[in-house]
Amino acid sequence: MTMELFRKVVLESKSMGIHNVIVSFYSEPFLDPHIFERIEFVRSQGMHVMFYSNGTVLNDEKISKLLANPPNKVIFSFDGGTKETYEKIRVNAKFDVVTGNIRRLVEERNSRGMKEPSIEVNCTIQKENYHELDAFKKLWDGIADGYDFGIVDNREGEGHEGELAVERSKVVYPCRRLWNEMIVL
Repeated sequence: MTMELFRKVVLESKSMGIHNVIVSFYSEPFLDPHIFERIEFVRSQGMHVMFYSNGTVLNDEKISKLLANPPNKVIFSFDGGTKETYEKIRVNAKFDVVTGNIRRLVEERNSRGMKEPSIEVNCTIQKENYHELDAFKKLWDGIADGYDFGIVDNREGEGHEGELAVERSKVVYPCRRLWNEMIVL
């Protein structure tokens, strides 16, 4: 999306009472050449801005730019508590590289005495990783500002979560996001 269109969408959203902007959707925001400009513009409008990242391409230059004008929150998707599981789920991602990237961001933010961005780590629970949720917690305790778990949800209870034993309602329900979020591509 061009910056011109992005500014228009943000301003129109603000005029409709929108207060929160997530500048990612099924993409890696650190690959967007305008990501830092987008964050700066949303913040200049007094709006809350955040994004999700897999952390694979985060480096020292991007950390510096991110902290120069930080979003309110960054959530890293990290689907495993061990190197073996993480690299099985996140094909071509390197456990040591990504954990190092996230740790450097937290350390640099803290060394600057900054409170933002809040840095959280999210794990999508699936059959390959549900047995190591405690390892995931241990990995990020004392580093991330928080962590969360999500469950693959496809409304029918079938999908790549396979044999994951999670209590679900037998009633198919509408996605709550329809009433809470608007996605602009």
